[in-house]
Amino acid sequence: MHSGDEGQSEAAARAAAERVRAPSTIGSILTAMAESLTTDDLLFVSFSSKVFALHRGNGSVVWKWKAPKGTGLVTVLPDGDRLFASCQGYTWALDPCNGTALWFQELKGEGMGTPMLATMRGASPVPPVDDDERTSKAD
Repeated sequence: MHSGDEGQSEAAARAAAERVRAPSTIGSILTAMAESLTTDDLLFVSFSSKVFALHRGNGSVVWKWKAPKGTGLVTVLPDGDRLFASCQGYTWALDPCNGTALWFQELKGEGMGTPMLATMRGASPVPPVDDDERTSKAD
């Protein structure tokens, strides 16, 4: 075989490899699957300083997150494009689609305990009450 033929064969092999880029690992396959899911497809479960996102349809684990601080129960609050997680007063905002921490707040010096989370996002607006209407109902 001539050296020019070898160069062409190598170039052809490289070109073929560039055209066919199949996922090489299970991780890249799971990443591709997770990118196609929406928050409507997920169920969030938390215990032992961990939060799990499970696929609502089949129960498979989509992602897992472990609180870097605090131990025990993690309280979670899904809220639109955020999943808030709090463990012993340490609080994180997570991306609900992949579990990536977006921000962290430790409320330093405020103590520790079982957290409670709440937002007003998505709450039904309370219609204003006319003072005259309130007075007439009391009569």
